[in-house]
Amino acid sequence: MTYPPARLYARLNVTTWARRCEMIGFRPCDFDFEQQMLNVTRSTVYINSQYHPSGKAGSFTKPHPKNGDWRRFAISKQMCQAVQEHIEAYGLGPDDLLFPQWMFAYVRSSPVPAEDDEHLPPLVSKAGTVYEHGTKGARYSMNCHCRKCKAYAADYQRQWRHQQRTQRASAGEAGKANIWRRDGTEFLMAEVWTRFWNVARDAAGLPEGFTPYNARHTGISWAIDKGVDLQKVRQRAGHGSLEVTSRYAAILDERDTSLADALEEILDVPRLPVG
Repeated sequence: MTYPPARLYARLNVTTWARRCEMIGFRPCDFDFEQQMLNVTRSTVYINSQYHPSGKAGSFTKPHPKNGDWRRFAISKQMCQAVQEHIEAYGLGPDDLLFPQWMFAYVRSSPVPAEDDEHLPPLVSKAGTVYEHGTKGARYSMNCHCRKCKAYAADYQRQWRHQQRTQRASAGEAGKANIWRRDGTEFLMAEVWTRFWNVARDAAGLPEGFTPYNARHTGISWAIDKGVDLQKVRQRAGHGSLEVTSRYAAILDERDTSLADALEEILDVPRLPVG
């Protein structure tokens, strides 16, 4: 991942094993940097209008993690430094979200016209109207999708959205961005994070079935594979029982080829001829 907030989010996910409902609600006040500790005390879920206290669909933060128990555990000095740099870089306050939705919003860059686009012949409509590439007529009337026309369309739409925001602001109306950035519900949506995840997954050559939730499983499996005590793993992962944690160890045991290799060695031992 090349985008720093996305890289930190993924790194924190793998090393803390926090669930998505816990990750999106992390705030600077949850970290004790002097003691190198992280407190997981809440979880955020999306609730439809029928069950949401406000009567409107939206995110709702519960004062406890998924399994109901608060957890506190140590994180590395490197992680503390990375989180502190992230907080300073984006000017986050103690109660601000560590990974708000707006931080992962981005402006799609306009396509860069290639040299070949400069020599494309003009477009002629049935009525005989001539449209040069990179104009409104060529893009929308003739539905041209060359790089030059797509670049024009991107700039045109960006200017239109800016004009709409300016008009709403002059009329005293709050824009959508102002609403979801300031009302405390700007939690990182699953589909937004998945967009970053899929790009990184494809670049790493991982299969499509490798989802963001696998990051939590990966971190837990690494720890068990290194011989970390299962009780410590259970506490950090927030599992309701040791039985759940033991499943990870069972899966690793299933993939252990040491027994199979030993059996092959036995079969490969030369045998003395009979008689």
